[in-house]
Amino acid sequence: MKEEITKLALDKGFAQSSKMPYLDAYYMWLCLLHKWLREKHNTRIEITMDQGEAKATITERNDSKYHIGGCESYQEALERSGLAALRILK
Repeated sequence: MKEEITKLALDKGFAQSSKMPYLDAYYMWLCLLHKWLREKHNTRIEITMDQGEAKATITERNDSKYHIGGCESYQEALERSGLAALRILK
């Protein structure tokens, strides 16, 4: 998934995507991607933990909501929600 999200982010104009982030910096890169989605595209992502399961809600500028559940960790929700948000960008 790392390669797919990095390529898609570059295609959508995320400037931090010029090269593949190293694994130890990958989650920081995902946080920067979420910040860019929020600031540039007004797409907000909220991640919550409930009884050991992580869930994400993506809210677009028109208040359309997308839900992602079944993630085993916060990091997985961070990754899956970032990829989903990039896929739904207009």
